[in-house]
Amino acid sequence: MTNTTLESTDRAPNDSNPFKQTAAIIKPQTKFLLDDGEKCSKNYKYDGSTGNLSYHLVKHRIIPPLESGIISPMHTQSASNKNGQKEKELSTLRWILLTTQPLSTITQKAYIEHMYIIDPQFTVPGEKKLRMMIARSYGYNKEKLKLLLKTAQSISLTTDLWSSRYIDNFGTSRPN
Repeated sequence: MTNTTLESTDRAPNDSNPFKQTAAIIKPQTKFLLDDGEKCSKNYKYDGSTGNLSYHLVKHRIIPPLESGIISPMHTQSASNKNGQKEKELSTLRWILLTTQPLSTITQKAYIEHMYIIDPQFTVPGEKKLRMMIARSYGYNKEKLKLLLKTAQSISLTTDLWSSRYIDNFGTSRPN
């Protein structure tokens, strides 16, 4: 097992923008040793998304660091669980859409650690992949809805209209 350090600078000392942040870099204190004895010498640029690092840690079965110590793998599963990965990605998308969570939820450190504890082999999809899945789902469900509407005898719509404090108008309709 190896420990990692997170070198971070909140902002450059001579930077006039107090809100600008520079990227943090995760560097191993000692080289990661993989199962086959090979040394892993990668440095990771942290730009807010940990997908690259998470993928690498899972791929090489390196134990990811936690603030309180190290996560130990609960049990190992077969690495060739491609169907399980896709099902879990779809389940994640369904959870995000049905609970109206922001897509950025999946990039949060706590969510990634939670998913690692549940299944160390699961690679959390990035926002870009979820957006593609939503686009594909929209196309599929749009066609499905068109077929459903063709066979419907009657449709009842509820319309909500409102405006914001800044006089922006909004409206929505949904079938009942």
